Order: sequence, then structure tokens, then C-alpha cells
Amino acid sequence: AEGLFQSSIIIVYKVRNVNNDVVYALKSTSKKKIEINNLIDSLKREVAILQSIDHPHMIKLVEVFASSANIYLVFEYFESISLLDLIRRLTRKATKTLRG
Repeated sequence: AEGLFQSSIIIVYKVRNVNNDVVYALKSTSKKKIEINNLIDSLKREVAILQSIDHPHMIKLVEVFASSANIYLVFEYFESISLLDLIRRLTRKATKTLRG
């Protein structure tokens, strides 16, 4: 698994399902850190909201599961670029179009 993001409470990994070769983003949260930071209700709300969203422009929550120590949220994986890189690409494309 490749680490994509880390904070004091969560770690997000890029993972691959060995059965079908599909790539996902796996958000891992320590149960202990959730309890210590009094975030249980926030996590429950987050999961409820994510499970209710069904929009083609939103990354979907695929599955939620837990181990004895962690809670895991499995999301669709989207290879992203930074907003700055996207703006640069669009600006270059627009400039080429205007110049003809």
C-alpha cells in the first residue's frame, strides 16, 4: 500500500484489491485517537453523509469496516492533480485556442 496522506488522526493509502485489480483509497483511523479526540459522533456523521451521496462528480464511499484497533473507510480512487496544475493546463489550452 502506498501512503497518500497522513495527519495526526488519519492515514490514507492507495490500495489494490487482489481479486479484481481495482485501486481504492483506504482511510485508516485509530479507534483510540477517535475516542481521545472525542470524534466518534463526527465520524458517524461523516459516514452517514458519505453513504447518502450518489453523484457522478463525487468520489463514492465503497465500504466501511473495522479491526480491533482501527476503522477503515474504502473510497473509489481518483488520480488527481493539484488545483494549480489544473489551472495552468486550462490556461495553456485557452491561450492556444485564442491564438488559433
